[in-house]
Amino acid sequence: MIMAEREDAHSHILIKLSVWIFLLLILAVIALSYIFGVVVEPGYIGVRQITVALPLGPKQGFSDVGLTSGYHWNIPFYSRILFIPKTLQIIHIHRDTSLYPESEGALEVQTTDGSSVLVDISVVFRYLEAPGTTTVGEKIYSHGGPADLLKGLGSSQKMWRNTVRKVSIDELRRALGRLSTSEFYIPQKRQDEIKEAKANINSKLLKFGIKVESVLLRR
Repeated sequence: MIMAEREDAHSHILIKLSVWIFLLLILAVIALSYIFGVVVEPGYIGVRQITVALPLGPKQGFSDVGLTSGYHWNIPFYSRILFIPKTLQIIHIHRDTSLYPESEGALEVQTTDGSSVLVDISVVFRYLEAPGTTTVGEKIYSHGGPADLLKGLGSSQKMWRNTVRKVSIDELRRALGRLSTSEFYIPQKRQDEIKEAKANINSKLLKFGIKVESVLLRR
């Protein structure tokens, strides 16, 4: 009977030990997943940057193709993952700065007869997930991807948006400035110039992996 009690006690200890080992293994897996992995949330592109070059590893720099949503490996001090939104982005060039705090005011256009016209514009754009080609109007353009965005404009979303804003303002002002005041209020003439401005904006931004989808004249 004493032997049976000892065997039961021994079995009980083994069971408890097995449970503790199992729990420790789970905790270890969770800890390793947290340390050596990153989750790319839906609506974002992940870009892996290798910060330290190793003889047999990938070269230092950014991955050309973005990482899809989900779990991805990451090694501290060797690599990091940066995030780029892949949803449509909008920049407002609008006179109502209380409604659109990012705006610096309406676009002022100098017409050919010397008049100034104020217009509100919305620019709809996206960050492309990989290098390739895309069609804008009737032309096919080569474009960059996430690595080109980060190498060309840095890792600040504010810098990316400011670049889109500046290029858009310059090209729209140049295109619409070819109209006289009377022509400006002819929808087809105005739209033709906006179409050309959009193509010129894309010709400057696509190398960074940024594509303008629409340029909308609000008023």
